[in-house]
Amino acid sequence: MRYDVTFTNGVIKSREKDLLGGKIEKMAESSLAEALDILKENGFGGGAECDNPSSSEELFRAEEESVNDFIREYSSDEKTARFLLADYDFHNAEAFLKSKYFGADENRIVGADGFIAKSELKEAVDKENYSSLPSTLAKAVSECAEMHKNGTANGFKVDCAFKRQLFFYLKENAKGSALKKILEDRADGANVSSALRCSGEDALKEAFVTGGKIPFEKLCEMRLASDEENFKRCLSDNKRQFSTGVRTIEERAETAFNEKIAGQPLRAFERQTDDYPAELLALTRHELKGAEPLIGYVYARRAEIKNARIVMVCLNAGLDSKQIRERLRKVR
Repeated sequence: MRYDVTFTNGVIKSREKDLLGGKIEKMAESSLAEALDILKENGFGGGAECDNPSSSEELFRAEEESVNDFIREYSSDEKTARFLLADYDFHNAEAFLKSKYFGADENRIVGADGFIAKSELKEAVDKENYSSLPSTLAKAVSECAEMHKNGTANGFKVDCAFKRQLFFYLKENAKGSALKKILEDRADGANVSSALRCSGEDALKEAFVTGGKIPFEKLCEMRLASDEENFKRCLSDNKRQFSTGVRTIEERAETAFNEKIAGQPLRAFERQTDDYPAELLALTRHELKGAEPLIGYVYARRAEIKNARIVMVCLNAGLDSKQIRERLRKVR
């Protein structure tokens, strides 16, 4: 059933008050047990059982299921729902494939249901009949199954094959300006990350995804840049201006390059890239139209899930509140 947009927006307004908000900061300053209590007291995970603060994954999984249920029920059109649930469909299909050919424990690696039921994905992989799957997902599964059979499969090739087809699928389902901008930025972010991490041009070509604005040739130049000035020159033809409050991919790419030459993981770059949807939608938060309120709500809830997971993992590892706050994503 597709609800009227006005009705859905009213539901979203009523549910926004249940977002954790400042409680995430409070968790970061608490003990592991206290942080778990904060989550449970605020209904995080919908009452899923979790008594061990060191193992709170069940709460996160239950919360992800809740968000995905909301998308399936309240999305006003199928394309938006498919876009917002695509990562789960592709992840789960890849997980079932790894379980079948690598013997991985599917119970540990399969995620929440996406647009396609996990049972349907598992049956398609087990029976090698992909006719019921979207063509892009079917291509990823069949291509990787063939690699497994002929002995050429490895983790990098499989992950790249699924990622390439995921971005084709996202492009097919990016309805409206907000999702199109989110897709473009996400593709550019993924490609910049690959350019700075891949050991050679062949690996970069394997990892390249469609949908972004930075051409492959520029990414190859970025990979070889030896200093910040040369790196900036690679981006000079792609400068794009957005309203104040949104970091451009060019600005974030410079952050990534500086992290790379300092021998650091691209943590700040990844955090800033994750923040883009919140920054973009915050510009017009009070003027959102169509599916945009739902899109904003979904990204906010997913950012909170990520933040809650970050806090619990970091507390378990003994990090202090300052180190934890540096890792948190923007919600609004």
